[in-house]
Amino acid sequence: MYGFEKSQGGKRYFTRGLIAARYRRHPRTISRWQNDPSVGFPPPDMTINDRNYWSDETLDAFDASRRNKP
Repeated sequence: MYGFEKSQGGKRYFTRGLIAARYRRHPRTISRWQNDPSVGFPPPDMTINDRNYWSDETLDAFDASRRNKP
């Protein structure tokens, strides 16, 4: 597995590896999405020890924005 889930304050946060599994992509692809403004991938909600975490809410908002694109 390429990551792990972290809970804080009732929210779940995911590393790049789990996000890659969510979208069925390689973890490196998620890094590329972060560096490509045309994709619109959100910045991480928090960073701990140089590891980025995104919440379910942030990823759901990203999914919704992708569905609304022509």
